Amino acid sequence: MLRRIVTNSVELVKFIFAPGLTLSRPQKQHLLNLADALVVSEERKTIANLNRQLVEAKDDLSVHHTMRDSPWQAQDVRAGRC
Repeated sequence: MLRRIVTNSVELVKFIFAPGLTLSRPQKQHLLNLADALVVSEERKTIANLNRQLVEAKDDLSVHHTMRDSPWQAQDVRAGRC
């Protein structure tokens, strides 16, 4: 499988950070990477598969930790979409 090289679109960045969540720099990058991988991946959408889509893939556990140990609440994310 060839990895795809993508650049974060301005619209995607605005959408992800619209809720105003307090995130560390690595958390921000993990979220952007996962969002980009969701767009281009034709495989099953697991974190491991999405991470493999990246040219500079990070350790799967660090991406899992970003999602599991996140500083946001579900209602905060939902509120930002409206």
